[in-house]
Amino acid sequence: MVLLCKGRELSLDELCSVALGDGVEVCESSLSSLSRARSTYEARAREGGVYGYQSGLGALAGVTQGSWPGRERQVLVEHDVTVGPEAPRELVRAAMAVRASQLAQGAAPVRPLVLERLVIALNKDVIPVVGLHGSVGASGDLAPLARVMRCIFYGEGEAIVKGRRTSCSEALAELGGPVKLEAGEALALINSNAWSVGLAGLGICMAQRLLLASLEVAKRTFLVTGCNPQHFSDAVAQAKGGMTADVIRSLGPSPCPRSPRVQDPYSIRCIPQVYGSAVEFRPQGR
Repeated sequence: MVLLCKGRELSLDELCSVALGDGVEVCESSLSSLSRARSTYEARAREGGVYGYQSGLGALAGVTQGSWPGRERQVLVEHDVTVGPEAPRELVRAAMAVRASQLAQGAAPVRPLVLERLVIALNKDVIPVVGLHGSVGASGDLAPLARVMRCIFYGEGEAIVKGRRTSCSEALAELGGPVKLEAGEALALINSNAWSVGLAGLGICMAQRLLLASLEVAKRTFLVTGCNPQHFSDAVAQAKGGMTADVIRSLGPSPCPRSPRVQDPYSIRCIPQVYGSAVEFRPQGR
């Protein structure tokens, strides 16, 4: 269970664990901070001049639209424009985890139950179906986040629930029914870089795991083919230093059976240098 708290960063390891299915829990302090932030936002908005509360968005920022039933849902509908192949479940979970962590910092003008809905969706494994193509990174990852929020708050679209494809309206039964967003909450939810951060973090995590797995393959290759252990000695590790030394030690202390070869193929003896420059190796395998 990954803990989301005010002032606590979501680590790369935690992001990847949630993307792959682990649950999340939010601190009470985060919910209290959100409640105060929402109250402050509403008090300031009643005085006028708060973007997105009663004003239009983007080019319509100078137009007072007021607050009317269905306005927040309409904001999500207007921005829900993803198309193309479906995003992997892990990517959607990663984006949801990042957005939940961002909200848990307690500064967003949303009610606590908004964050709680994201947490429940992750823990119940209700994952919206999101297209890979759409507006990302310009002024927030608007399109994919609108798709996610439209599903888990209003029950519109499709979702994968515990591996089974279903409608978001049916999936809402797992979440406790629909939640109507209040003024400004739709904008606060989608104007975020959570999709981009989730994608980048997941990519780094997968690359690290592949590199660690390939190092294990390298060890077994040494045992099968035989090699000159001098390439991986403590003396070489001390001379190289840094990340290269960490990789050498991870392969040792002596991964090679004794071999009459004076020099191994370059693809074998250069492994520490190649891997050392590619990753910051962590011996615990995380």
